[in-house]
Amino acid sequence: MGAVKDGGVLVTTKQMIRPAGKTLALNVSRPEPQKLVVTPWPFDVTKIEVTFPYRRVPAMPFSDDQEFRNAYTAAAVEHFTCTVVPA
Repeated sequence: MGAVKDGGVLVTTKQMIRPAGKTLALNVSRPEPQKLVVTPWPFDVTKIEVTFPYRRVPAMPFSDDQEFRNAYTAAAVEHFTCTVVPA
């Protein structure tokens, strides 16, 4: 599950992980541009630095999959770095 605001700002999402064979739902929020907050915190460290590659593609309807692929391929790879912390 996830929700996104205009401008691609992540509001909240829920991911399922399975530590030791058990299912655990993680809630993730983005209170600041470079900060993700995870609840509950399943890690044994106080924070995690993460870098994600992405490409900027125009927010517009594409006539078909190939038009989107062309725009995606032409876009430069950029990187988003953030800190993941407990609530």
